[in-house]
Amino acid sequence: MKLYSALILCLLAQGIFAQTQTPSIVRFEPKTGTTGTTVLIVGRNLGATNKVRFGGVMATSFTVMSDSSVKAVVGAGASGRVVVNGPGTEVASLDSFIYVQQQAAPLITRFEPTIGTVGTKVFIFGRNLGGTGLVTFGGVPAARFEVVNDTTVVAIVGAGATGQVGVKTPGGQSLKGDFIFIKPLVLNCDSIKNFQPIINEVRTDLSCFRDSILKLRVTNAGELASYRWSTGDTTSYTYIRNTQQVTVTVGNAALGCFSKPATVKFILNKRPMSEIVYRDSALRARPPAPNYRWYFNGQLVGTDSILRTNRIGMYRVETSDDKLCWTSSREFPLTIGTQVSPADSLFMKVYPNPSSGPFTVAIILPTVRTVRITLTITDATGAVVYKSPVLTMTGRELQVPLQLLRKGMYRVEAKVNDRVITRTLFIQ
Repeated sequence: MKLYSALILCLLAQGIFAQTQTPSIVRFEPKTGTTGTTVLIVGRNLGATNKVRFGGVMATSFTVMSDSSVKAVVGAGASGRVVVNGPGTEVASLDSFIYVQQQAAPLITRFEPTIGTVGTKVFIFGRNLGGTGLVTFGGVPAARFEVVNDTTVVAIVGAGATGQVGVKTPGGQSLKGDFIFIKPLVLNCDSIKNFQPIINEVRTDLSCFRDSILKLRVTNAGELASYRWSTGDTTSYTYIRNTQQVTVTVGNAALGCFSKPATVKFILNKRPMSEIVYRDSALRARPPAPNYRWYFNGQLVGTDSILRTNRIGMYRVETSDDKLCWTSSREFPLTIGTQVSPADSLFMKVYPNPSSGPFTVAIILPTVRTVRITLTITDATGAVVYKSPVLTMTGRELQVPLQLLRKGMYRVEAKVNDRVITRTLFIQ
């Protein structure tokens, strides 16, 4: 009997009968997170951990800090219990981890107006703005803001500063600039006399307009409530209908103080929009004009009345009567040669596909005819990244060269009169 007891003690000493200690989770923090969040798991007997899951989804990585703690990085993620595995063991937390879906980064495409003071309402346009939690002007938070939808935010300028307009969401931050902040006036005669009004945000001495009536206003008058327009108006705005030079001073009539005058010459641009025609390897604009500016894929390429070319791409012409005001035509796609096979029915090809950035959209008609075509490209989130003007095509084939800079999957849609055809494009 003594020999048997000694044998048992020996075996226990050698670990043969050693029992595996069951792990347990006491707590974890933080309780919520997204992909990439590091979570600290605290418990007992965690030293042999070989697997960690959040809501059934494997952690990207984990580190055993000690027998009582493990750090794990959330992977693709899902809400649910935190589960820790060891050799032949598994334990789950009592509380659930809440997985927050990672949001796409916001992007500001434009904002208006681009100049303002305290209290100015600014419209911010872009993508993925729905979760906006902070708006800044030159780094200074807006007084308040309202998220209209995923593409629009309206903000009221606070103390403000000149600089970039910023939007911050859970998905990241977007900056675009510059916004010009006009400091509010201190209402005394010296400050008013040195104040420089700005008419319709024009900072040059010339501005063209195409409407028959133009409403003029001072964009930075702030608390100054007295106006003296050269048109005779004393309201905060005035209207002009023809080419003329306009002057305004603003101030405080009660103090008898008025600012420096602001003068801008507004020109009514009556030049009609030109149509581009291609004939004999040359582009021409109709009706003819005294002055021309030709653009190829956005770059200025000529100033003559005729542009000789055989390059495939998008062309545009600006015409002017006086070289002061210019009127732009619609974009004109020039296509030469055939790179796709004829089709018996309406057909669209996008090539090369996949592409490293540049690609061509080719549309083939079954017969020679005239159609109106609009091209729209959307990304994987459904946001529109390109939309063409209405393209008028006469013939059987239209080829439009385009380029996208961001990698991903895109949907190319062509609306040909009342028919819609789509293709999927991969940018790698």
